[in-house]
Amino acid sequence: MSAFTYTSRNVRAAAAPLASQFLTRPAHVVMGWTVAQAAIYALAVAQQNLPVAEAGYAEACKALGRANKIKSVMRRFHQGRALRAINVARAQLRAARLAVVSALAAMPATLPN
Repeated sequence: MSAFTYTSRNVRAAAAPLASQFLTRPAHVVMGWTVAQAAIYALAVAQQNLPVAEAGYAEACKALGRANKIKSVMRRFHQGRALRAINVARAQLRAARLAVVSALAAMPATLPN
């Protein structure tokens, strides 16, 4: 050992040479999440993503409304772009809803409500 490096003799310290992985890292990093914890996390992520997908779909529909009001030769071009954006947003919304339903289905039956 170098005299210029700090090593702690406390086994619980992160800088200790004999530190156990179980003492220096969170339990879920070392041992992984339980099935219930993974299901709760997946449900939380899915519920956070759902309003974002709904807002994206609403914005795509507004873009079609704006494209319909264009009074130039570029109207059909912008309508096509808006319709393609709506299709993409609908697919994202379907995926977000499916993620919520599958996360709810993956919840263990033993969890309290």
